[in-house]
Amino acid sequence: MQILPVTRLGKITLGLFAAFLVLLVLVLIFYQWLGYPARGIAGVLGYATVISALLTLISGLVSIILREERAISVIVAAITALIVVGAVVVGIINAWLL
Repeated sequence: MQILPVTRLGKITLGLFAAFLVLLVLVLIFYQWLGYPARGIAGVLGYATVISALLTLISGLVSIILREERAISVIVAAITALIVVGAVVVGIINAWLL
């Protein structure tokens, strides 16, 4: 097993995952440390974070399944994105049911 991906789609997955991590840090800074409400720039960054996690999940699964990418970093990125997207979906379902 390799650490870094060899396919182009695997490298795109890592780039999307890096963008997700940067956006997540920015969201945490705006929400928690600066005390901004969940609207305006903080809300837009929140949506961008979820979208980048979803794109990471999709590209990670495609690179693992179709392109047979076996790099550990791509697998970790896909699993992390799956957890984040799953948590967002559960949150949306809970908000919808209440």
